[in-house]
Amino acid sequence: IIPVKAMLTSVGDDTPIGTFKTPEKYRWRLMVNDTYTQYATRITQGFLFHSITYATPNENNLLTVGYNGLGVSRSLGCVRLNCRNSKWVYDNCHLGTTVYEDANVASPFDKPELVPISDQQTWDPTDPKFN
Repeated sequence: IIPVKAMLTSVGDDTPIGTFKTPEKYRWRLMVNDTYTQYATRITQGFLFHSITYATPNENNLLTVGYNGLGVSRSLGCVRLNCRNSKWVYDNCHLGTTVYEDANVASPFDKPELVPISDQQTWDPTDPKFN
């Protein structure tokens, strides 16, 4: 196992820990609370790596509270990422990629810092579409 990248995430109490293989991907995905995410990669059954949530499947409808809450436990078990990182997983972890997490192994990387955005901003500043 060779660590490649550190990402600021939001997870939940039900986020699975273990070894999984990525079985599916979705460019946009409707979530259980009638919000949408970009670049979703399934980890296992009901759990995904995905972007922060959006009100509609449109890059200009970001729910800012989710972006500014990265690093805080607030999901229903998925691994929330900013758009740049969810797209990195989507692009680089092909179907069948082994995903491994061991809560007892410390990361060799420092925790990335969040640069908050204004509540009025409706797009993710890390979205490659806007860079």
